[in-house]
Amino acid sequence: MLKLDSANKTFKELNINIKSSFYNIKEIDSPVLKCVTIFLNAIGEGGLKLTAKGNLPTKLVEQLAKTQPTAHDERFIKFAKRFIEEEQPAAMRARVVSEVAKLTRKQSNKLLLTKKGREFLNSSKPEQFVYIFHTFLNLNLGYFDRYQDASFINGISAIMLQLVRDKAKQPRGSDVYCSLLLNQYDQVNDLIDEQLYQESILDDDMFELFIKIVDLRHFGNFFAPMGFVKDIKNASLEPYSYEKTLLLDQFFESVNEIDTTKILDASTIKLLSNRVKDENLEIDLFNDLCFLFSSYVSVPPPPPELLANDMVEQKRLLGSAKDVQLEFYTELCGYIDVTMRQFTELDAVGSRDDLMNKYKSLVDGFFLLLPKSTPHNLFVMMQSITYYLIEMLDSKYNLKLSDENFYDNCVEKLNSELAEDIGAVFYLMGELHKYTKKLKKIKPVIVELTKEIIHSYILVLLELRSHNEDLV
Repeated sequence: MLKLDSANKTFKELNINIKSSFYNIKEIDSPVLKCVTIFLNAIGEGGLKLTAKGNLPTKLVEQLAKTQPTAHDERFIKFAKRFIEEEQPAAMRARVVSEVAKLTRKQSNKLLLTKKGREFLNSSKPEQFVYIFHTFLNLNLGYFDRYQDASFINGISAIMLQLVRDKAKQPRGSDVYCSLLLNQYDQVNDLIDEQLYQESILDDDMFELFIKIVDLRHFGNFFAPMGFVKDIKNASLEPYSYEKTLLLDQFFESVNEIDTTKILDASTIKLLSNRVKDENLEIDLFNDLCFLFSSYVSVPPPPPELLANDMVEQKRLLGSAKDVQLEFYTELCGYIDVTMRQFTELDAVGSRDDLMNKYKSLVDGFFLLLPKSTPHNLFVMMQSITYYLIEMLDSKYNLKLSDENFYDNCVEKLNSELAEDIGAVFYLMGELHKYTKKLKKIKPVIVELTKEIIHSYILVLLELRSHNEDLV
């Protein structure tokens, strides 16, 4: 049986939490685990004779290369005339991982199993997988590519893998994950500036070079071979995309996973609205959403239970009425907390397409709550947006709309982009007021303008949330 004390110590240092239930899994779908097992069995008790150049026999190389190849590795099989070890990444990985893990040793021109190699073959599949994973964490991943060393990229592989684990299952490019990583760990930007250098005249953007190295080093030669992600190649000239597998969810505990079923959209808001009506809760859902969303610009955000309790206390409710509303607001605050966390990624490279449809649905949900009887009634309710925006800017940033230099103060305390977006909310509200005074029925122009205001308000709150996160 393998001793995993060193592995567990490393996992603790890197804040990696492996699920205890993982060790009960019978079969593990991991290309590199299958290749290492085939490789060690080929050595066996009699050893494995190498070629005159010290390489693996071509028949074994071919067997390893064709054992559940990843999309990255398939291209090497496709054009192979002979199966040479140094031309097939799967064979190279099996040998290098086995050597670094001290499962094999070389004697003369022969590979032999070590005591640890025999223990490996006699261990359970989960133990074998954990052992190989630990080996990868200590491996110089740059060995398998021709890029510059950039050792810090090896050092952040566990962080990147956790980020992939905590995202919803969906094909994404490595550029998306790199952008999300830099949003969460600003210090990586400094490492890119300090450690990456221009390799050719084409490398004019160090961030793009960072993505290229991460794509091959993390995803192509680590995560995909381990079985943590499925690499997908849709067309020859398109970049790879990656979708996490069940194995990754089974292996890692989540750290910052977003429950996508708890993201507010039009259908969820409609269900909440129906619940208010059916249970006679006497809640102005549009007004409360405007207020609660403004409350979640704070970093760290208030706990949903605490904010819900404050909402109920202001109403001075008693008995069962208090309990019912407390339950409702706690659930609503939980939705808003998850929604704000999710949509702060809207500006991440490549994330916009993933989230924009959900974001548009959220705007539609806000609009559903507005009265449609007359333009005047709609505008009166829409004033909740400007009221809570003014109150929030005053209380959190000491920015007063009545100040003569309000815009300049916004630029100074926030930034010019935020100042422009805040100004857009007030300008659009002014335009809406003109139309609602002039028109007696709600025309398409009012619908379009109202949704634009809701969008602008939510966008300002998301930008403020991101601004506050950058300050922490």
